[in-house]
Amino acid sequence: MFDRRLWVILSVSLACAAILIGRLAHLQLVQGDELRRQADAMLLRPPVQLPPIRGAIADRLGRVLAADEATVDLCVHYGVLSMNNAYLDALARDLAREMARRGETPPDARAEAEDRIRRMWSDVAEACGIPFAELAEKREHVVRRIETLRDYIARARQRSDPRVDVGRVRIAEETQFHAIIADVPPAVRTRLELRLPHYPFLRLEPAVRRVYRYDRTMAHVIGSLGQVGPEQIRDDPNADDELARYRAGDLVGRSGVELAAESRLRGKRGVQTLDLDGRLLLETPPVDGRDVRLTIDTGLQQAIYDILARVVSEHPPATGACAVVLGLPARDILALVSYPGYEPNPDGAAYRALRDDARRRPLWPRALATEYPPGSIAKPATLLAALKTGVATSHTVIECRGRLFPDVEAWRCWTHWRGIAPHGPMNPIEAIQHSCNVYFYTMGQRLGAARLSDEMRELICGPATSNAPPAWKGTGLPGEADGLFPTPETLRRGFRAADGRNYAIGQGELQITPIQAANLLATIACGDFLSPTLFVFDEPRVPARFASISASMWRIAREGLYRCVNLPGGTAFPEARMPSVIVCGKTGSAESVPLVLTRRFVFESTDGTRLTADAPTLEAARESLGLPATSRPIERKPLELYPPTPEGAKGPPTHAWFAGYAPREDPKIALAIVIEYGGGGGRVGAPAARAVMDWMLRNRPDYLPTDGAYQPASPEASRRASASEAASEPEPDPDAGRWEENDE
Repeated sequence: MFDRRLWVILSVSLACAAILIGRLAHLQLVQGDELRRQADAMLLRPPVQLPPIRGAIADRLGRVLAADEATVDLCVHYGVLSMNNAYLDALARDLAREMARRGETPPDARAEAEDRIRRMWSDVAEACGIPFAELAEKREHVVRRIETLRDYIARARQRSDPRVDVGRVRIAEETQFHAIIADVPPAVRTRLELRLPHYPFLRLEPAVRRVYRYDRTMAHVIGSLGQVGPEQIRDDPNADDELARYRAGDLVGRSGVELAAESRLRGKRGVQTLDLDGRLLLETPPVDGRDVRLTIDTGLQQAIYDILARVVSEHPPATGACAVVLGLPARDILALVSYPGYEPNPDGAAYRALRDDARRRPLWPRALATEYPPGSIAKPATLLAALKTGVATSHTVIECRGRLFPDVEAWRCWTHWRGIAPHGPMNPIEAIQHSCNVYFYTMGQRLGAARLSDEMRELICGPATSNAPPAWKGTGLPGEADGLFPTPETLRRGFRAADGRNYAIGQGELQITPIQAANLLATIACGDFLSPTLFVFDEPRVPARFASISASMWRIAREGLYRCVNLPGGTAFPEARMPSVIVCGKTGSAESVPLVLTRRFVFESTDGTRLTADAPTLEAARESLGLPATSRPIERKPLELYPPTPEGAKGPPTHAWFAGYAPREDPKIALAIVIEYGGGGGRVGAPAARAVMDWMLRNRPDYLPTDGAYQPASPEASRRASASEAASEPEPDPDAGRWEENDE
């Protein structure tokens, strides 16, 4: 009996010993590394992430336009920002242990933790000179952003797995420090460093700030940065890399080059681990972003901006203007100007003022994003389409009697509205020179709207391939428009006979952007197609050829553009003619529609009440009514239009176009200019283009060389020179041998 009891006691003792030994072995052999890591972590400061330097943006001459500079942010742990109970309890325990080591006994550790947080906010407000209410607003902004991100991620996980409890999802941002004050000045930094030892949840972290070194002339091109959104975090290709992935609060490109080159400009964070004494134990350095070099010359950009500002001010009711200059044959964008512009990174009030300026629209990148009817600058494309398809040849002569149909008031040539004699017989070159509407109405009828629209698309967007129709590739900048080349689908009806006539003179539903117009003239000048580029490439690009357009067809279009500028009767003569370089080009006066300056927006609340606001923009209407950004109006009605229609006119003033290239032989540049509501292309657009080219001749002869010694450009000098030339030289015969159709 005794032996059995002894055996049971020994067995139980051995079993307990075995369990203890097994547990010890498990802790030592299996969990040893993890436990040692946790023990070491108790002796370490929280890891500090080191920000990378975002790549710089420079112009073609190396002038830096945007770059990062090192700075310091004041950061607070999210547990304090959100007053999370679990974090506050952990903080209270840490404070109790700290006070116990000093021999103190806190009456209530949690109350002490909350009191220390209150003192921290007061100290920060005093050290930084920022009102407490502003700090509270910053704190709430960070908390809202993190909560929005957490809710977004939680619901996304729940959609993929319905068992996920949304309320229990946690994200890494809830365990991190977040900037509450960015770019802390050195003097403030010193005052804060004296207070940091009292607040383990407050620290100064290395950071960077974006510095823009340009004025309003480049704002549309460079773009801006903004805080990363939930969708960008979700779709981030680096989401699995802790140091490379986006975190809430990160700044990313929101527009312009900053967005287009985001993947190149962004870098990868580093991390630094210190012990409690501040000694560096481990460091992974950050990987900086790569620099970007643009093809734009900011000196030329500024000069054109100033020219456009002057032209707009001299021609009311013009609302704005834009210009594009391409270097040939590479199609480098030398200038991409939208007037008016704005200063980089406008703050809230300044941004709202810019946004609500519905007349001048300074935020709008006109050169890329506005689709205008091209007017008569489309006529060279119509001629090439007619020659290519065989509906016209170099010998095709059409008589202009001032109208297309003898007994119809519509479809008149522009000579009727000027009260001058009809053009009479016109060949293709003369039709371009004199911009004869009747000639091109006829071409539009022969081609038909469908074929003409397709041919226009190919000339402007590039030759079709065996795999796909032409598609405008453009600059790659966000917001760039593709142009509108009508189809039955976009028209929501079939084509009509009138459509072809309208498209042939650049009116109707046909619309293109200024950069497309400049590239069209570059295509005509070079006889091949390349998309314009905004970024400097190390390797040359290969242009695409138009197999069905012969060399003689290109020559016919070029001769017409030459005469348009350089011979009497040309619509750009003498306003675009220059004594130092031979310019080829075309004017255009495109019909316009008025801008809506004020609309009446009507919203319906959840209880059926109707809310009304008269405002320039939807955002302004929402703000005036205190509605969220997701609210959509049920009605919107135009109230105020601009510009007014002049007495006796059919509509507002036309948009003034000029598009051309220079020199005539071995072209070096192509350009397009639009003056919104500026009036006639010959009266307004051509002189603006001449001023741009004159500046380039004087200041950038490597872009636009002279044919001899530089001479100032003026219409009067052009008239005198032309009269002298006309007296000494016969006018070229368009039907001479070199204009004959051939098999080239």
